[in-house]
Amino acid sequence: MYRDLKLTYSKEVKKAAGRKALRFSIDDSTLANSKNNPDNDVFYSYKYDGTLNITAISNNSPIFLSRLYLHKVGQGAQDQVTILDDVGMPVNFNENTDDFFMDLESVTGGSVKVNFDIQTNIYLENSPFFETGSNRLLPMFVVRAD
Repeated sequence: MYRDLKLTYSKEVKKAAGRKALRFSIDDSTLANSKNNPDNDVFYSYKYDGTLNITAISNNSPIFLSRLYLHKVGQGAQDQVTILDDVGMPVNFNENTDDFFMDLESVTGGSVKVNFDIQTNIYLENSPFFETGSNRLLPMFVVRAD
């Protein structure tokens, strides 16, 4: 499966020694469902806005990639789960540490920082074997690469 990830300019950030860098973040349209971005219809993006459906390349396991903590997936999905840190406190998305972005030096365009944080989720349908109350995304693990 080949998929472009469109990055768009989001803001200017300061780096070491006061140097300026331009931050480019993953564009929301890239992870939009096909209702909100018809171009994503070819990627089977029918369920959740803010996810990347990789079911077709994961042996038909219903796997969806998202930003950390289901950020921008939609309030319905976020309200169905609570993600806790190692001491049991709810975690919140921080755009400076948890997002998918690339910082480029403003003059040369050289890469200053790349932050590739992605969360893997499984889609669970309510069944007599595993009662969830309703269909939902269940976070499985996070991949952090910076």
